[in-house]
Amino acid sequence: MILVGIILVFVFGRDALSRPVAGRIDQEIGSPSAVGDNTLNSDLRPRRSNPTHAVVAWDATANDPHHELAVVMVGNLLGHFGEVSFVDAATITTETATGSDLVVYVSAGENSPISTDLIRWTSDGGPTLWLGGGLDQIATLAPDYFDRLGWSVGAPNSGLLAVDYRGTSLPRDQRAGDLPAVTASAGTEVLATATDSARSSLAAPYALRFDNLTWLAEAPFAYTTEADRGLVLADTLFDLLAPEHDERHRGMVRLEDVGPTANPAALRRISDELTARDVPFSIAVYPVWMDPRGRYNEGHAIRLADRPEVVAALEYMKSAGGTVIMHGVTHQLGDGPNPYHGASGEDFEFYVAHVDDDDNVVLDGPPAIADSAWTSDRIVWGLAEFADAGLDRPTVFEFPHYAAHWESYVGIEDMFDARYERTMYFGGLLRGEPNHRVADDQWYPYPVVDFYGELVLPENMGNYIEVGYNNHSSRGVDELVAISRRLGVVRDSVASLFFHPYLDPEPLLDVVDAMLADGVEFVSPSQLILEMNS
Repeated sequence: MILVGIILVFVFGRDALSRPVAGRIDQEIGSPSAVGDNTLNSDLRPRRSNPTHAVVAWDATANDPHHELAVVMVGNLLGHFGEVSFVDAATITTETATGSDLVVYVSAGENSPISTDLIRWTSDGGPTLWLGGGLDQIATLAPDYFDRLGWSVGAPNSGLLAVDYRGTSLPRDQRAGDLPAVTASAGTEVLATATDSARSSLAAPYALRFDNLTWLAEAPFAYTTEADRGLVLADTLFDLLAPEHDERHRGMVRLEDVGPTANPAALRRISDELTARDVPFSIAVYPVWMDPRGRYNEGHAIRLADRPEVVAALEYMKSAGGTVIMHGVTHQLGDGPNPYHGASGEDFEFYVAHVDDDDNVVLDGPPAIADSAWTSDRIVWGLAEFADAGLDRPTVFEFPHYAAHWESYVGIEDMFDARYERTMYFGGLLRGEPNHRVADDQWYPYPVVDFYGELVLPENMGNYIEVGYNNHSSRGVDELVAISRRLGVVRDSVASLFFHPYLDPEPLLDVVDAMLADGVEFVSPSQLILEMNS
């Protein structure tokens, strides 16, 4: 959900602007970033041989950071397919649209200003994806074309809690608001319908297509949950940008929060179980354990180099097909609680947080010391710790708890081949004025090159939660399997989950077995990185 304040709904152990001014209105994403001194492997930066080009038109006059945040998230999904440009819908010209593979209009409301050239592009046959309301403006600016569409717009629909798409009911949080009501003509293809419950016979069009115009009732990024109605947009983009793409469904597994105090026997056991199923996996490792308040070990720091038996277990897992990724340096920050006890594996490292009186984890903002130099210096320290332990340099990074200041994303630019996470985005990015008080993270059903110009591998299922905490309920095997199956409505999906290896592995293995039985093929991070560069 989009957060103001900010109260964060996050999963314990889960878990970014290439520059603060990178999001100006004419910003393009999906093109390679400049290679700097910290480049790890420039040959694996996203460089598609035949990328698509999409133009996203948004209301630059609305001064609405929530709208701006949704626009960025639309662009991120488009980053799976190729390059993306952002333009003001009020000033877009046919010249700007010409040569693009798709123009996406993201409405900020019924009266958002729209260029007549945008309507002309659509009425003349230009491929267009329209998200949200404002269809009446077509009737005003191009009445003949609107008559040919044969659509009519009524009063908004309320209370719509599910979207039916490709034979699957996808959840929708009612707090996301009302949806535009559109009655379609006989010549219109109804792609998805919204209902007031998962089994209701009362349905309203949620996604429509008439010739070159595809319409979705919303930009589906408010009050999101795993594998919800946002999958309609994610899959529809294949129709518009990769219609010949084959159907395939893949999976990823990540073992989370592995540090110097991990149990080597538990690591080896879960590695053996996954290897026996021919399932590649990742291990998210932070190399330094800190406990400054002495809650667990009287405050002594522990390095990976101090625990050769853990290092040996990690090498064993690598030899069995595991990929070690870097999960921060200490997975905590400073000497105080952030938000728990200051100990590694529990707390945030690149953001500041606290627990409020209602037991919610609240994101307060970036650390006072956080800038790109501080972040890169911290990562260099962590990389040196991997080296001192005799481990290869990780090529993939995950921010602890998926939270980072935009300057922190600057700090790791070109240091890794990919991030493997959900990522925080901020209102104001498109104006070059990111605002941490309007922020959200985004999950993807497939890898993308995001607004920050970095390749992001997906985590979209969450994790097994044995006991609920911080107003989060437990999450069992059945729910995780259901999420994986909903993700299957996307024709090229990657169902990706994580698991804490200090738990009994049986729930993870039950989920993996169910996914394998459903025909999911598990892949490694390197496979996706290579694909996104082909």
